[in-house]
Formats: sequence, C-alpha cells, structure tokens
Amino acid sequence: MKKFFAYFAFCATIIVGLAVSSCSQCGNVDCGTNGSCDETDGSCICDAGWELGATSKKCDVEMRAKFIGTWRGTDCGASAPHNIVITTSATDVTKVSISNFGNAFCGASDLVATAAVGTDGSKLQSFSTDCPSTTASINATGNSITLDAAGTTMTCSYNVNVGGTPYACTLTYTKQ
Repeated sequence: MKKFFAYFAFCATIIVGLAVSSCSQCGNVDCGTNGSCDETDGSCICDAGWELGATSKKCDVEMRAKFIGTWRGTDCGASAPHNIVITTSATDVTKVSISNFGNAFCGASDLVATAAVGTDGSKLQSFSTDCPSTTASINATGNSITLDAAGTTMTCSYNVNVGGTPYACTLTYTKQ
C-alpha cells in the first residue's frame, strides 16, 4: 500500500508539474503574421512598421497607412497652398515617399523625399533625398512630420536648402 501511495504521489506530481509548466498566456492569442505573443502577459508585440488593428487585435495594420494620401498646406516662403503626396515604399514597410516635398524641385521634377515611420507610428522622421541637383537638398537633422490624433492634420518641421539658401520650415498639412 505504501508503494502504491508513493507511486500515486509521484505520478500526480509529474502530471501537475507538466500542466503548470506548459501553461501560457498565449494559448488562444493570434497576433497575425506580423507579430508574436508575449508569453508573460499574452499581449501582441508587433514587428517594426506594424500595429494592432482596432477590431482585429492582430498586428495587421501598417503604421504608415495613416500617412498615405494627398495632403495640402502652404510651405514656408510660398504664397499659395500646394499638395504633397505620400506613398508607400516598395522596399520597406517602415518607410514612405513624399513627392513635392518642400514644394521644391529636383531639376525639372518634384523633389521626392524618403522618410521613416517613428516607432510609435505618430511621426515621420529621418528624411533623405537622392536628388543629385545642387538646387535642392534636405538637411536630415531636426526633420519630422507629426500626425494629430484624428489623423487629419500633420505638423511638419524641416530644414531645406534651395539654391544655396537654407530655410527652417514649420507648416501644417490637411488630409485631402
């Protein structure tokens, strides 16, 4: 009888130990293909460039999506409003392209800048351009575009050099 009790106690300990050690906060959590579940609290950790969908609760929304589209504003030194168009980068989910940036030109074409989406998804930063022209270049320090909570207004701060003249610009764009 003692051997049976000892055997029973040993088996019960093994079963309980396995059950407890295999418990996970992620049992029924589906973060989608662009995220993973945090084993400690069951929350989704999204990959760079992705955020949780409001209804799906999966990492299935590109952070940059809220910036994509046509925006209208008056740039520094300009007397009339102009549009900028923000499109996705084909090579990186964390980047966007901004055409007509600074209402400036690169030779005969609109100046196109590339920007990275900030880690919290509310800002575009780290601007750069491949414009070989000396007529327009972007100074990559202090440049940012911050989106308001409603997603309809962006405040843009940047430094631009046009024809050798530097400008520090702050303006507001409204989504069209």
